[in-house]
Amino acid sequence: HVSGTKSRDECMADNVIWISKHLAQGEKLIVSAENDHVTRLNGRMGFYLTNHFKEQYVNIGYTFKSGTYAAYGDKPYYEVHEPHIGTYEYFLSQCKYKNYLLSLQDASRIELIRMKSGFRLIGSRPQDVMQFAEMNIVDLFDLLIYMDKSVHSTEWK
Repeated sequence: HVSGTKSRDECMADNVIWISKHLAQGEKLIVSAENDHVTRLNGRMGFYLTNHFKEQYVNIGYTFKSGTYAAYGDKPYYEVHEPHIGTYEYFLSQCKYKNYLLSLQDASRIELIRMKSGFRLIGSRPQDVMQFAEMNIVDLFDLLIYMDKSVHSTEWK
């Protein structure tokens, strides 16, 4: 922290923790956020939630082969880059199923899942140059939703 200030992700985690303390007994909490926020990377919301909730924090990453995404920019939506050899998305797209939920703990027996590879990471801004970042998804997520095609979100009117 610089001068006692907290990052956006730490404040997001603080809000989730506050909400969890105000739930009725037995109630569960689901938080939806972009992959970069829910990941266990140091300094991300998921990192702080893991430290607080320990094994009760289960995060789900989301990725896809093709489609469109919404982002802050001059267009209503943007095209995703097709995955290339060396990305998790390319490997996952080779499965006989088009859409599935994958337990990364169970899949960690697969060498290509355990390896550090490119993983789609777009965020809130258009990514024209590179949409994949090197990471090890087994260390960062518990579950992974894979879809063949993504369709950008639209504004509610």
